[in-house]
Order: sequence, then structure tokens, then C-alpha cells
Amino acid sequence: MISKYDMPPAISSFDWLRHLTVGGGAIWILVDIASRVFRKVGKESVGLSWPIAYGTVTDVDVSKGMRRSCLTLQYSYPVPDEPYPTPAEFEIEVVSAEANRWAEALDGKTIPVRVNPENCWKSQLLLSDLEPIVQASTSSSISVATVED
Repeated sequence: MISKYDMPPAISSFDWLRHLTVGGGAIWILVDIASRVFRKVGKESVGLSWPIAYGTVTDVDVSKGMRRSCLTLQYSYPVPDEPYPTPAEFEIEVVSAEANRWAEALDGKTIPVRVNPENCWKSQLLLSDLEPIVQASTSSSISVATVED
């Protein structure tokens, strides 16, 4: 015979709400991370086929965080039939200890810019194109993580 002491405790509606909230939040975070990864992979793979124009980094801004910093590159690149270079901006997330090295290595440098052949006002910088420039100007290894728009 089962006594009332052998029964599991009843779960209140507050407990159910708490479990749903925690579980739903965890699922939302996983979906967000997965969508960012897939969007970044898709974006870079499209940019790989775009023609390269060589532009110049005109300004670098570092927003430092505890472990990671956001590096914002302002750059310009030539566009056919335009008298002035086209300005653009690119953000990457780097380990905070490396942020100043990236800023110093890229400031004022000529960089490869992937230009959309269907719309020359859209461009993209690829980390695989920037890393050799940074590595050439610094001797230590560099840790990078990307940030989506």
C-alpha cells in the first residue's frame, strides 16, 4: 500500500512556470547562437566569390569589454565611375588583450575588400583576408571571434 509519504511532492503552477521560463530561455539562446553561426558562414561563403578591390582603413575604434573587445574598422574602397572612394564599416570581436594589436596592425593599411558585383555599394571584409595582415605586423598568435551586424 502506498502512503502519502511515498508520493512525489505536488508541483505548483509557479514551479511549472519557472521550469518553462528557464527551459524556454535556454532554447532561445541556442537558436540565436545557431542562427548567428549559419548566417555568418553563409555570408562569408557568398563574399568569397565577390571580386577584390583594395581599400584603405581610414579609422579604427576599440570598444573594450572584460574578455572581448569590439573593433570597428572604417574603410574606403574605389568604385568604378565614382570620383571618390566609397566609405564602409566593419566590426569584429577580438580577445581584449589583442584589440590594440589589431588596431595598430590595420590602421592606415591597404586591405582586400570583397565588393558585391551586383551592387558595388555593398562590400565585405573577410577575417581570412585580414588575419595575414595582422600576423605580419605582430609575432604572437591572435584570437578572433566574429560579431554579427
